[in-house]
Amino acid sequence: MSKRVVSPQVEIGEDFHFAPKTISLFGIVGMLFFPLYYFIWHDFLPQPYESLTLRIVAMVLCLPLVFYAHWPRVLKRHLPLYWNMCLLYVLCFFTFMLFKNEFNQVWSMSMLVSVFIMMLLAANWKNFVTIIVLGSAVAWMAFAVERGEFILPDGFLEYLAILSFTVFVGSLFNYSSYNARIRVEKLETLVSTSGNIAHELRTPLLSIKSDGAGLHAYLPALLDTYQTAREHGLNVPLIRKEHKTKLLDLPMRITKEVDYANTVIDMLLVSSDRGVIQTADFSKQSMKHCILTTLERYPFNSDEDRQRVHWNNDDDFTFVGSDILTIHVLFNLLKNALYAIAKAGKGEVTISLSSSRDYHHLHFRDTGSGIKKDDLSRIFERF
Repeated sequence: MSKRVVSPQVEIGEDFHFAPKTISLFGIVGMLFFPLYYFIWHDFLPQPYESLTLRIVAMVLCLPLVFYAHWPRVLKRHLPLYWNMCLLYVLCFFTFMLFKNEFNQVWSMSMLVSVFIMMLLAANWKNFVTIIVLGSAVAWMAFAVERGEFILPDGFLEYLAILSFTVFVGSLFNYSSYNARIRVEKLETLVSTSGNIAHELRTPLLSIKSDGAGLHAYLPALLDTYQTAREHGLNVPLIRKEHKTKLLDLPMRITKEVDYANTVIDMLLVSSDRGVIQTADFSKQSMKHCILTTLERYPFNSDEDRQRVHWNNDDDFTFVGSDILTIHVLFNLLKNALYAIAKAGKGEVTISLSSSRDYHHLHFRDTGSGIKKDDLSRIFERF
């Protein structure tokens, strides 16, 4: 079985999700382009104002990110704080340079680029808005202190109008892309974990099933030998009758539990396969058989839970599909129904089948606590 390798994510804090390569790449870009553009804007395409000192500070801040992979574990815990500090300085730098260059075309475009970079690199929309607002405020204060007067620079209102629109739209995209990224990462993790579980468990389960087959072949003869020894007065330990019965049933129970474990693995792999269902192996199935298999294999917490489930096994219909997927659906319905019943402290589950000229129906009903109204429209969403 092939295993899929998923890029590790840095998940320090509730919303901080970045690949280590992204962190190092940001550091490398800062180390290269802050000094490069000093020479471009100072020597080749001179602008009204440039500052090598501010660019050196940016380089110093970016340098540790280049070597993030080698940070001690204790320092990695503080990465979100350091990351946000770097983003804040970058935004302050571009805003300050925009003010100093009197909102000329070069720095207006540079500022716009920096805002979109913040949108990509901020952990979430709240983080994005905070960096933009705080960075702009600090840059204006620094500009006013250097100038010696706290007045709005020329072009500030136009800049504010464009920035407000950019922040609003950027927040919307950051929020939606963040949620999409988290869903993708969850699916990637689920796929990777499921593949590893299947790979690690299939082999020992196969060995256990093989051992069960060996017990099934030789255990009756061993018990017959034991009985013969007892009848001839040999000194062998007593095995009670009920224990002998359980021993004879043991190979079948082992096989049954291994088959159940393999079924759970199959279901896990189906759930993690991004919703893609392979129809090539579909065949005619009995719904009655699927229900009986579900009730036989489901790990009820108690006999009381089992007695809460009722179904009339006189009806049946066939369908073209997968018995494993159908049992998977029934397992989930049972799990959710029994959870709702336990939450309500009462209730029962009723399963029934019905057929008409055009359709076959599986009815699954529980009288537990029910689904919250706000959740009804979301019951088919993952996670």
